[in-house]
Amino acid sequence: MLPEATTYILSVYQKVNDDDDFEIDNFIHNYVLGYEALDVGNVLSHTVEGLEKETQYYYTVVASDGILFSKSSNEISVTTTDGTNDICNTPIKKSMVFVDNENIIILSNSEMNLAIYNIAGQLLLSKTITEGEWRVSKNYFSVGVYFVKLGIDTHKILVR
Repeated sequence: MLPEATTYILSVYQKVNDDDDFEIDNFIHNYVLGYEALDVGNVLSHTVEGLEKETQYYYTVVASDGILFSKSSNEISVTTTDGTNDICNTPIKKSMVFVDNENIIILSNSEMNLAIYNIAGQLLLSKTITEGEWRVSKNYFSVGVYFVKLGIDTHKILVR
């Protein structure tokens, strides 16, 4: 855990089996051009460009305070779409997450999946929430940076 992180290092890649036997998982990482240990700064999200349609990718994140580096997050798997979605006809689902003195407060305008991860990518909480305001006591979390995923949105929060 690196609670005073000032930058994040993103790696995006595909897995390619490097074994003729295919019974043994012997994968190598084929990094997306420009996304091997890319310093993306102190951001809540980052758009990755140059991905192929309908393709599975993986990513990891490392936090840094400029001197120290965290362990790499758990590997996250994502699959791109076919690109035919009409963004104008796609409903926008906004969510908000913030921290007050006692709680992590989650605002949702529809039913969606909620997941909270620590900086190492470990899943700490997972549930489906309905529209409205949800509160999770900060007492369940130690001081540090957490990622709150609501539907397709990911929010970075700091619990103090």
